[in-house]
Amino acid sequence: MGLFHNLRRGLIVLSWGAAAGLAFGVWHQRDRLTPLADLYTALTLDEGYRQKILGERHGEVVKIVDNATITLSEENGRLTNVRLTGIDVPLPGGVSARELAERTARLMELVLSNRVVVQVTHEYNPTAVLGLVRVGATNVNVALVESGVASAEKKFMNGLPLRVRFELLRAEREAGSRGTLPAPRQVDLP
Repeated sequence: MGLFHNLRRGLIVLSWGAAAGLAFGVWHQRDRLTPLADLYTALTLDEGYRQKILGERHGEVVKIVDNATITLSEENGRLTNVRLTGIDVPLPGGVSARELAERTARLMELVLSNRVVVQVTHEYNPTAVLGLVRVGATNVNVALVESGVASAEKKFMNGLPLRVRFELLRAEREAGSRGTLPAPRQVDLP
């Protein structure tokens, strides 16, 4: 066996050792890499109902219809039902009455009697829309996922701004690591 044969064998062993060391290091640092995984998912979302920001509506929340729908009293006096997009809230039959009350209370705490800005992503009719709701700098859709009231629903993220998709996915991952996510359910597209 020649010198070059031994050098080649040594280089192969070193390469495999380095690859194994890199894999071991990545495995131990995987929590630091999850934002990249969430960003990749947010960038590649192309399934489900396609949405885009159609405009904004401003007003005060006067009623909580259910865990993901609010009634907005707009500045012109029109009442509009707004379904929060990008999230999934379990049906009332899937949770206890106490859990349902806690989830509704969380939404009420965030928006009821507050002035909000709704970025409309779909308009069923002039008084029923799908959208992103903000109270000041707080994205209510993301806040509900962060608190475990809702989970991120990829079928309703297609076309939303990248930052919102990323925030929803990160919030879901963090809520899941805390064990606060609601049980998933089958979602039908409109």
